[in-house]
Amino acid sequence: MEEHAGELVRALDDMADLTVLTWPDRHVPLRRGRIINRLTGRLRRDAEMMQAEKVDAWLALSAPLTALAPYVDAPVYGYVHGSDALKPWMPYNDALDKADRLLKRLGLPTSVTPAWRRRKVRHGLASARLIFANSRYTADLALEFAAVDPAKVHVVHPGVNADYLRVVREPAEGLQILTIARLQPAARRKNVDGLIEAMALLMDDLPVSLTVIGDGDDLPRLRALAEAKGLDRRVTFTGDATRSEIGLHLARANVLVLAVKPTATDVEGFGMVYVEAACAGVPSIAVATGGVRDAIEDGHTGILLPDPAPQTIADGVRRFAYTRHMFREEHIREFGRERTAAHTTRRLWSLIESDLKHSFDSSRHQTHLAG
Repeated sequence: MEEHAGELVRALDDMADLTVLTWPDRHVPLRRGRIINRLTGRLRRDAEMMQAEKVDAWLALSAPLTALAPYVDAPVYGYVHGSDALKPWMPYNDALDKADRLLKRLGLPTSVTPAWRRRKVRHGLASARLIFANSRYTADLALEFAAVDPAKVHVVHPGVNADYLRVVREPAEGLQILTIARLQPAARRKNVDGLIEAMALLMDDLPVSLTVIGDGDDLPRLRALAEAKGLDRRVTFTGDATRSEIGLHLARANVLVLAVKPTATDVEGFGMVYVEAACAGVPSIAVATGGVRDAIEDGHTGILLPDPAPQTIADGVRRFAYTRHMFREEHIREFGRERTAAHTTRRLWSLIESDLKHSFDSSRHQTHLAG
């Protein structure tokens, strides 16, 4: 979500008179626009700050930030990612935070803040002029979550960085699988362990190897699992990697595999990593869940699986191995190119401009972002 926001901001900086209201620790280099690092997450405080700015429109870059819409005069446009609506993490409220701390000290297994946040986000989404969803799945989620007019909701895919378009492919011999994920216990839905289990099912009949990019507290457990499966020579853990280093791994990879397991409150809203791989001409294998269906064109830029079980992942890899000639690099790259930040932000900006023209008799508008 943060990476998408950064790419969108940089692209909008070339299209509009831009001001970004963001958190104190966020720094986005802009060529023309200005940054205000004063966002607090407190509704009244942030609304007062926004009201003090002479603006034509606000673009809230997450569902929770649309909660500010009813409190400001300028029109607010919201961008929804998926899990940000399922489990809102903000806005905060000092009185409710104090009440929850008191309930915790009393040992009561209840909290008042989550329900309050959900109500505020629902009200904010209903008050927004337009809602942009990162996928068809998220658009449906927004309609289910809040009572909004379907005509207000538009699917605008997240824009990825265009650097991967410059990757020169040098695929490895055999079948080189790449996966990229945070290796944290809280991120086990990324299902890296399921992929390692699938590797054990493949090692006897395919010349397959796996490179895992990512770091975190779950790394020792995953290393131990690979060793227990006799895969210590087939699975390589690189730790964290820079964008250029990831590009080098994509150049060698035959396929990217990330078969995530959704949870009740955490579903893949889109899947930018699949589009980044597509920019480099690399097909992907993933589970057909959430917004992943928008990030992969089944049979053309990758393979969508029915479930995240190790046997299903292994079957998907076998299918790819036998049909890899059908996945044309030129088509895959074009799919990625159409989802780079320059393309997707242009669509988002055109929707905002069109809507503003119905309200303002002006040929030039100043747009401000919160996020």
